Amino acid sequence: MRINPQPCLGVVKKYWNNVSGATGAIAKVKDAFAEDWCDNPTGLFINSCKSGAKGKNTVTADVNAWFQ
Repeated sequence: MRINPQPCLGVVKKYWNNVSGATGAIAKVKDAFAEDWCDNPTGLFINSCKSGAKGKNTVTADVNAWFQ
């Protein structure tokens, strides 16, 4: 996965709280790559930073067993 850093610098500075963590923009891009639907990781990263989009919540085996 490659994100072009040049267009991202200003976005990262402005929306730092939306960048990392388990539910940040990086997680959103990783999810998109895992599901094989992302053609523009830089654009997705920038959009996710600006919108505060969250990555997918994954269900652990323990939670799944409890739910069922």
